[in-house]
Amino acid sequence: MKNILIAAMAAIIFSAGSVSAFAADYPEKPVRVIFPNNAGGGYHTMLLAMQPYLKDALPVPMVVQAMPGAGTVTGDRFVAEQPADGYTLLFIHEAVLQAGAMGTLGFPTLEKLQPIAEVAKSCPATYARADAPYSNLDEPCRLWKRQPRYGSRRREYRGP
Repeated sequence: MKNILIAAMAAIIFSAGSVSAFAADYPEKPVRVIFPNNAGGGYHTMLLAMQPYLKDALPVPMVVQAMPGAGTVTGDRFVAEQPADGYTLLFIHEAVLQAGAMGTLGFPTLEKLQPIAEVAKSCPATYARADAPYSNLDEPCRLWKRQPRYGSRRREYRGP
């Protein structure tokens, strides 16, 4: 696991930015990694877990910085506006593509930002209590149709 983390972050850091980032003296200053969420969440934890391993692999520190706001748009825009020199990177999931498609970034995502490495995989799933009266998603859907009051509290995404 340690080698996978080092390889993944090194791939991100050493393949980011413009041609000048590949110069022999790169990196010569700390590399800032922005995650556009609140501190303490999954992405923050993942980055912090990678830092100790990268100390041995990189000649400079990796600085992890939270930049939450506007459903990730604040951090996304910040990174897109930085010089393409490999010293400011964005660590995010596919939300940046969604924000670009919805027009909330103010620019098409892939014109300013490009994915350069997959660092982790996520497996979203729907869970229910172990003692719930169903064991798959079809069963609660049938229940909601028969007894609408169970499905009346809908949660809606109210994104940026």
